[in-house]
Amino acid sequence: MIERLMNLFVRSSSLGRKMVVGALLIVVVCVGSMAALSIVQMTRFATQENDKAALAQIEGIALAIQLPMNVGDFGEVQRILDSLFEGDESLISCVAYDSEGAVIANATHWDQFEKSESGQQTEGGQIYELRIEAIEMDLGLELGGGFGIDGGDESDAGLVAGPSWIGRVVLNRSTAGIDQARQDQVYLTLTVGGVICLGILGIGSFVVRRELVRLDILVRASETLSLGDYSHETPDLGRDEIGDLGRAFERMRGAVRDRGRQLNELNDSLQGMVEVRTHDLRLAVDEAIAANRSKTDFLANMSHEIRTPMTAILGYTDLLATEEILPEERDEYVQTIHRNGKFLLSIINDILDISKVEAGKMSIERIETETAVLIEEVMSLMRVRSHSKGIGLKLRYDSKIPAKVMIDPLRTRQILTNLVGNAIKFTEHGSVELVVGCDAIDGSIEAPLWIEVHDTGIGMTQEQMSNLFQAFHQADSTMARKHGGTGLGLCISKSLAELQGGSVSANSTYNAGSVFTLRIDPCVDADEGMIWYCPLSLVKDQVDEVAGIVESPKVIGACLLEGVRVLLAEDGPDNQKLISHVLKKAGALVTIAENGKIAISMYTANKRTADAFDLILMDMQMPEMDGYTATGLLRSKGETIPIVALTAHAMSGDRERCIDAGCDDYATKPINRAELIELCRSWVSGERRESA
Repeated sequence: MIERLMNLFVRSSSLGRKMVVGALLIVVVCVGSMAALSIVQMTRFATQENDKAALAQIEGIALAIQLPMNVGDFGEVQRILDSLFEGDESLISCVAYDSEGAVIANATHWDQFEKSESGQQTEGGQIYELRIEAIEMDLGLELGGGFGIDGGDESDAGLVAGPSWIGRVVLNRSTAGIDQARQDQVYLTLTVGGVICLGILGIGSFVVRRELVRLDILVRASETLSLGDYSHETPDLGRDEIGDLGRAFERMRGAVRDRGRQLNELNDSLQGMVEVRTHDLRLAVDEAIAANRSKTDFLANMSHEIRTPMTAILGYTDLLATEEILPEERDEYVQTIHRNGKFLLSIINDILDISKVEAGKMSIERIETETAVLIEEVMSLMRVRSHSKGIGLKLRYDSKIPAKVMIDPLRTRQILTNLVGNAIKFTEHGSVELVVGCDAIDGSIEAPLWIEVHDTGIGMTQEQMSNLFQAFHQADSTMARKHGGTGLGLCISKSLAELQGGSVSANSTYNAGSVFTLRIDPCVDADEGMIWYCPLSLVKDQVDEVAGIVESPKVIGACLLEGVRVLLAEDGPDNQKLISHVLKKAGALVTIAENGKIAISMYTANKRTADAFDLILMDMQMPEMDGYTATGLLRSKGETIPIVALTAHAMSGDRERCIDAGCDDYATKPINRAELIELCRSWVSGERRESA
């Protein structure tokens, strides 16, 4: 309620009234505080003085009645108390009690007064009490004759205070004087405070009224300005803060007048600007619609690209599981499943790579790489694909090149594989040719090492090339339906080249073919005795005369893990069978745990036995207890056994998360048999531990 009234007062009262009331409140608080402090101090002082007088008085009474009480002269005690009350109106009552609590004498100014249960007076004042001690007579006599002690020395008889008390005296003293003094102080304080408040009210009203007149001038000037009248000038209001406010207001009036003039000038050209912006906005909306359509087409194409190999994988898997087939058919089915699985994995890798590129998480390494060896690896890898289409694949060196360069071999191989793969995909007749060369390494060109991919394929129009290096784009929807693909390869390749200080560019003629050029900074210095690679013939035909020959797979990792005890923490039954099968083929002894909790229990139970584990393969996503928690618990107990993370997550930061959890290494799913066996062997043998 009080808060509501205060809010109403603040909103509805004038500034002058609020200033005066505020000043009065401050004065009232200050005067009231000082008054309360003075009253408390005065009361404390008067009480102390009253207590001193009462204590002195009761000690005198006790001394006067001590001897009569010791000899039992209670009449004398009554007389002394009566004489005490003559002429002293501050005393209310005085009562003497014996040691049993019985009243032996009393004197009072009241005919009637109440007593407490102990007999003390309790009404009308402050009560004080003092005990009266007994007095014993010591005559100093002994049976052996003489006085005193030690041989009959004489000693005078005297009064000696005994150890006990024979009664007490209770004095009730009036506090009316203290109350009267306090009341007088309150009246004086209120009178002085009222005079001060009236003075402050008068002075404050006079000062506030004068200041409000100047503020009213500013209010009227602002009202005139709000109506659009800039001609009204504000007079000089003095040299204080209000005067400063008036001068600032006058400057604002001039600025507003100038701004109004400028706004009128700008308003003339605003219509044209709006039309231009509207046109730009329409273009942006069209681009957004096109981008959304491209992503929709990409998702539809991606669904097709994923479902196509999955159909083959699941279909041939059903055939292997449900039909009796010949050995040669079985080999064909397995190769088909393997081929479609690798194709599906390449799609997933493309999606992961483009997500890293867009998130800015793609990292590049600089490793010394043999240039010719890298190019030959790409040619060897893509030759099988070109033979399957019946087209030629050639390699030509246009100039000598650095024998060794500092590049990322994995990402460079990925770029070349994308470029050559696209050329083969879109070439139905003719050939695909790689042309390798290097410009002068003198700093004049940022990326002097270049590789061109020439094809005799379908080519592209200028409109198709405008969206060539954008994610989720292909030349058109018919390309996706006819040739397949995700539309991410060129975008990824361009980003990987730029991360190595290079570029990817294209030149194409419709129905005549295309040329894609990769430029990379080799990060070598020609002045430091660089070794050049120059083939015997700068024109080298790499067309394989025997087409369609694929090397049969070799037995990988046989007996490399002989006798190694591996604890496999994996919840998926299929992955349990597959991984344990691979490890057992390599000679390992595999024990399976369905989750991290069981894995910890198995490891602890076998730790100090002959069946102790040498390595833990830890799936990071498991029910009840995942691999991150299980690894952290093992490391918190001081366990140093090698732990390799198995996870289907391959995004940026997943490896770091596994290492931070305590894992020693990291392997992604689907597993690569040879890499997994080698990874296990290197950790069990201690090679990886030493390098780490």
